[in-house]
Amino acid sequence: MHKPKVSVIMAVWNDEENIRETVESIINQTFKDWEFIIVQDGSDDRTPEILEELAKKDKRIRVLNNEKRMERCFSRNRAISETKGKYIAVNDGDDISLPERLEKEVNYLDTNPNCYLVGARAYRVNNDGKKIGNSWSLKENGDITKYMEEENRLVHSSVMFRNSHEYKYRDKFLYAQDYDLFLQMMADGKEIHL
Repeated sequence: MHKPKVSVIMAVWNDEENIRETVESIINQTFKDWEFIIVQDGSDDRTPEILEELAKKDKRIRVLNNEKRMERCFSRNRAISETKGKYIAVNDGDDISLPERLEKEVNYLDTNPNCYLVGARAYRVNNDGKKIGNSWSLKENGDITKYMEEENRLVHSSVMFRNSHEYKYRDKFLYAQDYDLFLQMMADGKEIHL
């Protein structure tokens, strides 16, 4: 059985307006050696049908369905438990990845063995897809671990990390589960880069 280099994970609930463009942004990546594990979290809109349609077109996409809404932490952990890749990339249901995202992050992790997790900067866009800002909270690149102790400096949908099966999202952090995940890694001495 083929083990992809990257496992992209996503938890999605009621996101029919964005989900097709989001999934296609992964399908259209320049880096092709990935699997995409999507946990559909009990949506009651057209999200499940759209996901099934997309999964039929690309065998690298696997959709797992929660019978009822279980929230993001449970769904993301379910996706992580299914991963086979060397690296895990996170993508949220309403975020679009630029075409070279996976390629650049894989290259970075491959050439920076001290880095456990790498993130990227992001553009903010309006409903028409027009750029209205950016997430540049830091001007420097490289190890940003010391800045992460002050506040979360990462866009969750931009991160890729080594798949060591050590870390999970904790349910008690409903709104800051990404920052908590990063802090768990940092507590173990893992470097976070931007």
